[in-house]
Amino acid sequence: MQAGKKRLELAAAFEGFLNTIDQRVLSFDVAASGMAAGLMASRKRRGRAVEIRDTMIAGIVLVHHAMLAARNTEDFEEIPAIINPWVA
Repeated sequence: MQAGKKRLELAAAFEGFLNTIDQRVLSFDVAASGMAAGLMASRKRRGRAVEIRDTMIAGIVLVHHAMLAARNTEDFEEIPAIINPWVA
């Protein structure tokens, strides 16, 4: 995004959001990448290809035993703790 008022507003809003969650952001690290690779291989064997970014998110969530909120729950079938906030 080009420099300007909208960019500054979005950056400030994102910083505010990060502050409300106490800067708690999980990274795609070695453990998450290993989990994602296993998921990708398992899905490929079952003929169930899923978008790589969704597989990376699933790897992060599973490694950290976290809950995931997502609208497309079918792409995260391996995650036991998932909620669709648009339905719940």
